Amino acid sequence: MTQSDDKVSFENWGFHINPSEYSQSIPSDPDWVNPAQGQDWKMRGLIVWDSNIKCVTHLFAVYAIKIMMKMKAEGNWKTEGIVIGTPAYEFSIQLKRKKRKKNEEDEPEEEEPNGKWILANQIPMSSLQAEEFYNFLIKNEDSLNRIALAEEEDGKRRLSQVYEILFQDRMDKMVEEPVPPKISPVSIPAGDYLTVAQIAEYCKVTIKKVNNWIDKEHIAFLELPQTGRLIRIEDVNILLTQNGMPMFNFGKQQ
Repeated sequence: MTQSDDKVSFENWGFHINPSEYSQSIPSDPDWVNPAQGQDWKMRGLIVWDSNIKCVTHLFAVYAIKIMMKMKAEGNWKTEGIVIGTPAYEFSIQLKRKKRKKNEEDEPEEEEPNGKWILANQIPMSSLQAEEFYNFLIKNEDSLNRIALAEEEDGKRRLSQVYEILFQDRMDKMVEEPVPPKISPVSIPAGDYLTVAQIAEYCKVTIKKVNNWIDKEHIAFLELPQTGRLIRIEDVNILLTQNGMPMFNFGKQQ
């Protein structure tokens, strides 16, 4: 057996801690590992391996700490041993046959995917192995806690990147697909009117520009305190037509 603060290695099995991904201190992987296992071997966290079943299990530090706390609270592993594995969500999509007309082949129809949590890359440990594993966890609790904090910060950073991508995608769509402003006319006993601000928003011009149009074209208007100039919708369309703007369709703007 070889042993250090962050590594325990027997002839056919063992475990070690990787403080960071692809760290210089990572032990050499066994000859039997496949490419996927080789990636797990270099992941940050706790690595458990067993040559007898040719399996490599990667545990995030936060999960390794949960195992340690569970072993501390429960003692059945002292006689029964434990099974270590990587938590993973397994899902499958089942296809059902969609009935077709006579002389036609059935067409597969996709159903909703089903999924469940499983332990992947399972490594069973005897009670003696479990004791070695438990002692290693206790000894390296501080180191695992530091790595767990790094994992949390990593998760926050990646989540932030996802939000940034989604936000940018949404902003791009808003630029590519401009939505016309929703304008509701002001109803007074004399009929339906629009404010100068609403006309400016619709035409994407300044309020001053609209006022100039009104004065130039001699369009009649009402003026109310705190509201300003009000123009009847029929006169608004005359104003827009005279200035080369599309007419205001009240029904579509709702």
